Amino acid sequence: MTPTEIRAPAISWRIENLGEVSSTSDIALERARLGEPEGLVIRAESQTKGRGRLGRSWLSPPGYGLYFSTLLRPPLPGDQLAVLSLVCALAIAEGLEETGGIPARLKWPNDIRLGEKKVGGILLDFESSGAAKPAVIVGFGLNLKSPPDGYPDEFASRTTSMEAAGCRLPQSEEILHTLLNRLRLRYQDFIESGFKPLRERWESHSDGIGRRFSFSIADAPLEGIMRGIDEAGRLILDTGEGNLHSVDTGEIIES
Repeated sequence: MTPTEIRAPAISWRIENLGEVSSTSDIALERARLGEPEGLVIRAESQTKGRGRLGRSWLSPPGYGLYFSTLLRPPLPGDQLAVLSLVCALAIAEGLEETGGIPARLKWPNDIRLGEKKVGGILLDFESSGAAKPAVIVGFGLNLKSPPDGYPDEFASRTTSMEAAGCRLPQSEEILHTLLNRLRLRYQDFIESGFKPLRERWESHSDGIGRRFSFSIADAPLEGIMRGIDEAGRLILDTGEGNLHSVDTGEIIES
């Protein structure tokens, strides 16, 4: 069955608000293993072990951010699901625009940026046990305000908050519901039609197209100009003389 043959049912979000947790994604993963159906949202006031991409930690102090994870069970083969992180990032960028015109940009593969600094991020976890359909846990972190003492040194040069960037700061409930509504729409688009119709939307929000990047891929350097992304969500890198490389993993070490 292809994505165009699938009709995605509208998700009815079920939000559970918690206080301090280790990680919203860890809780959602455990619930997925117990067979929880699609649509669960775990939201927390703070996280003691918030996680980011490549094993990094995500700073999650109480009162300064929006931290939540959603449980999805997309009816698609596993090899089509990695691009879901780009779909969700697009939904967040569009939702922030809808919430007061916040000019969010996307850095491949999963960063939400204001200016040249990261204001939010997305992390996917996969769980294949506990139900007929495998689960995808999508973890979200969004910096609403900066901590009073600023960000630790390892974060300060590349991290900002909506408040620090001069954005209107809506109530967290308003942001959450707007983001979840936009996520519902983009997820349904993805299930029914695949990533191809969303690719141009993602590229229109990218802050990297036309810029030169250096990557560390399996400790091997690769440098070139980003030309866009392909239908599988891979970054298209022009290394010169007409040589195009599709990058599906690795770390941007310079831009």
